[in-house]
Amino acid sequence: MKKLMIIILIVLLCAFPVVHASEITEREENLDFLYETLKGSHPNIFYSTSEKEFIERKAEIKKNINEKSNVEYVLDLQSLVAMVNDSHTNVNIGRALKDVHIYPFSIRHIETWVLDVIGTEYEEYLGWEVVSLNGYDMKTVKNKMAPIISHDNNVWLQRQLRQFINVKEILDYAGIIKDDELEITVKKENQEKTISLHTVDTSADTVDVVYLAEKRSQEPKTTKDKSKIYFSMPLDGNVYYIQYNACQEDKNLPMETFSLNVQNDLESNDYQTVVIDLRNNTGGSDGMIMPLLYVLTEYQKNNDVEIVGLIGENTFSSATINAMMIKEMGGILVGTYSGGSVDHYGAVDQFELPHLNIQAGHSTKYIEIDSLFDSGIPYGIEPIKPDIIKEQTYDDYMKGIDTAVHYIENNTGKLQANDDKSLYISRGKLAHLLYTMSLENNQSLEYAKETPSDVLFFTYYEEASRWAIKNNIIIGKSSTIFAPSDLLTREELAVVLDRFMSYINMEPSERQQLSYNDEKDISIWAKDSVQKIVNIGYLELENEKFNPKSHITIEKVENILENIK
Repeated sequence: MKKLMIIILIVLLCAFPVVHASEITEREENLDFLYETLKGSHPNIFYSTSEKEFIERKAEIKKNINEKSNVEYVLDLQSLVAMVNDSHTNVNIGRALKDVHIYPFSIRHIETWVLDVIGTEYEEYLGWEVVSLNGYDMKTVKNKMAPIISHDNNVWLQRQLRQFINVKEILDYAGIIKDDELEITVKKENQEKTISLHTVDTSADTVDVVYLAEKRSQEPKTTKDKSKIYFSMPLDGNVYYIQYNACQEDKNLPMETFSLNVQNDLESNDYQTVVIDLRNNTGGSDGMIMPLLYVLTEYQKNNDVEIVGLIGENTFSSATINAMMIKEMGGILVGTYSGGSVDHYGAVDQFELPHLNIQAGHSTKYIEIDSLFDSGIPYGIEPIKPDIIKEQTYDDYMKGIDTAVHYIENNTGKLQANDDKSLYISRGKLAHLLYTMSLENNQSLEYAKETPSDVLFFTYYEEASRWAIKNNIIIGKSSTIFAPSDLLTREELAVVLDRFMSYINMEPSERQQLSYNDEKDISIWAKDSVQKIVNIGYLELENEKFNPKSHITIEKVENILENIK
């Protein structure tokens, strides 16, 4: 048993008994200021919600503005901001809080929603599945809470739901409760029980509760260490583990020093797998990880090692970008869907609502990972799907086993990335495929001295890009730009294949002379190569058309390269 300190982690509440005329004016001014600031400073608040819908919601808030308590008014403001559908844009009203009403319970998602914290009188129900709150199943509860939670995907919504779920005023605003009593229905196997909770007196220092974590057989070594931003350790002779909890630097252990320590550890043993755990990392500066990636890249060049990134619902913002960097290294992602979206609004700026002493945060730019990294091509504003989905199981949790890490330890050297070959091929991917073929043929390879400025050192196609440029196989878009994530058109592919065959001194005979009725659409610089590649039979016509500006899948390109071999 422990004493639960009443620490207010979420936004809430100070209710004013009377709303005077001057306060109504201030509320209206704050509402207008909030909307106009977001409209003028956010890159695009209308990307998923129309301006008409914003104006209607704003009018609805203003219409009833004199009838609302301070709590309801502030939550109204947050509901307007949440319409942006941007996880980085929200109202932070913590400084305005005075009186808080909290139910003494918490939930955690382990396969399903389970009771994670509860008052000692209900200790026997700890770990039971949470079926409903006041008769509303958890899906309905999530839907009712969604309008006041800033999110751009359902994973982050689920994560944030846990932060808000025990606050009376928010549950009341969402229409889940009507008075102080909260009924929670839980079940275990064939048993079902409804327990009744009332809010606790927050003026008291503590309240008696029990934690599910206290019932575990043990804690896994990979449990988040809240005292450290990052640390590393060997899990066994084959797996080296790095926990990276925030994209920021530890003043007592600079990232450069930490990375050198990792390098020394790696060089002292022959590890098969290096794991970077991002499951508890909600962001910061995405570039902070660069010294570590440099060490891992160099180690990878000289050793047969797999790089694995662990991700989950807390992987957010810059940590999401770091996860895509691991993919860009040729690494494998294991865990559950990330809380942060791949393409997303970010780079937060703050402003203050003048009459409330409350700050709001808003994104200042749109970050498109698919324009930076080849691995971002399949994604938009959506979570990262790991190559291998491994959710923490309840049984493992209670035994103190980290399900995802346990899986990695038992499958070292056998993990495979989920390479979606139905995707269109990019310049970086094609360079890598052709470069790999050249390596397999034991050719003496030459490279450009300088890496293109848009190709980062850790990418799986870094050497391939320098090789492709040096040998005039894939030419950069300029002297410094390679554009690795740009998709190749069919006419561009024809030119690259023609150049590659010349590079390997391959002169296949043409099967037949074919014509196509869209020849006028083919760029002048590509016509000879297109004719050659079509006549050889590598690129087929589609309804008597070549379709020069369309794209081609990775799978089809790999089939072509099999013929070239």
